[in-house]
Amino acid sequence: MAYGQVILTPQKGVEIANSEDITTTLTNALIDYEAEMDIVVKDDILIASSVGADGNLIDIKTVDFRYLDYKLWAENELSELTFPKVPEGSQLNWTFSFGANPPEAFEYGEIGKFPKIKLDGNLKTNEKFEESVYRYQQDQLMSSVVTLNGYTLSKDIEGLVDLDVYINADGKVNYIVPNYTTQDERLLKYTVVMLAKKEFVTGAKVGKSNATLIHKETFKLVNSEKSDSTRYQNGLKAFESQNYITAAFEWSLIDEEEFTFDSTQYYNMAAACFLSDYSRYKWQTEHYYHQAHKLDWEEHYIKDIKSTNDSTSPVSFSVVSRADESETINGDKVVSFMVVDKKPVFKGCESFETEDERFRCFNQGIMRSVVSNFHYPEDARLDGVQGKVYVFFVIEKNGEVSLVSIEKSIDPSLDIEALRLLCLLDDFRPAMVSGDPVRMSYTVPINFKLQ
Repeated sequence: MAYGQVILTPQKGVEIANSEDITTTLTNALIDYEAEMDIVVKDDILIASSVGADGNLIDIKTVDFRYLDYKLWAENELSELTFPKVPEGSQLNWTFSFGANPPEAFEYGEIGKFPKIKLDGNLKTNEKFEESVYRYQQDQLMSSVVTLNGYTLSKDIEGLVDLDVYINADGKVNYIVPNYTTQDERLLKYTVVMLAKKEFVTGAKVGKSNATLIHKETFKLVNSEKSDSTRYQNGLKAFESQNYITAAFEWSLIDEEEFTFDSTQYYNMAAACFLSDYSRYKWQTEHYYHQAHKLDWEEHYIKDIKSTNDSTSPVSFSVVSRADESETINGDKVVSFMVVDKKPVFKGCESFETEDERFRCFNQGIMRSVVSNFHYPEDARLDGVQGKVYVFFVIEKNGEVSLVSIEKSIDPSLDIEALRLLCLLDDFRPAMVSGDPVRMSYTVPINFKLQ
């Protein structure tokens, strides 16, 4: 399991004869504490302290932490220590590393086998579809986490936490890695409590063994009663303290039709969204910057936002060609279809002479494949459920379709059918940039309409 350790760093020149015994005792206590938890949260708690006149630790101050329970526990453990032979006023710094050794786990692309999916009739499926449905089912369960009952939640708790969630072979979460969080540490505590109540999908295997899965998820709670002016001030305070994640979160929730900004404020808002490294807010960067400077956003985007010494324009921007636009998925860049030199080619469309003709054939070919394999789920038909499902997918450098997922959902049975249809697509000739194949993302709508 994810056992941690404790490290003591004395002030330079201060000798502690039994420091190893102290850290060993604290490490063993930490391990015992972790063993009692349903979920271990990876966190390094940094604590500063000094030695008082009687050898007790005083001025115990946590410098950095994410998980509140750990902070309180570590401070309590230190308050029990004495250092009678250490000079008064000596500074002792501590690192409590929780979850230092994570359990063996695998990301989706490393899983060898996913559970079979039961469908109406004798419908065609493949392993790609089984993986896509497994992801979809985990996503659906994750989306319900912050709405669970049974936990008293203060109205003023809000924010976001981005996590690597480890789901064991029994479908229970047993380990979490926080990637980034907003300032309110209560939200992480709340999310951990909620995750402990859930049971997730099981059956993923590596070899013949059931595997622990790493699922990446961002949880978000918003207090709808907070005013725009309060959000702006909160965001400004966070921005000035370089907490860009909290600033981006606060500012992205402001109703701009009701709240007036000047150019400097737009600069700051754009910088916060960019520097927060929170991908779901990246679109805000261009939106805010566009308010301050008019550019051709079909050809350019923002890069390299930096602080300046100019009080009237505290942030500088580099604007670069959109041809470089990309996002990273599974460790490799994925570009938008809008920026490639040559778009993917559907099988049978190679003979068309122009790029526009081949791309039109590309879309027509996808729709032909969808229509030829289409099946209206019986439960959705009986319930009268219909509508458009938007499906995201990536065409890899070798032309294979991957990462098929639901971008806009209507109903679980329609979502799963939409996943099946896109997973059945044949390989493409890949998109090209500067003569090299690239990974390209695309989204298609599938219209489920009852006659």
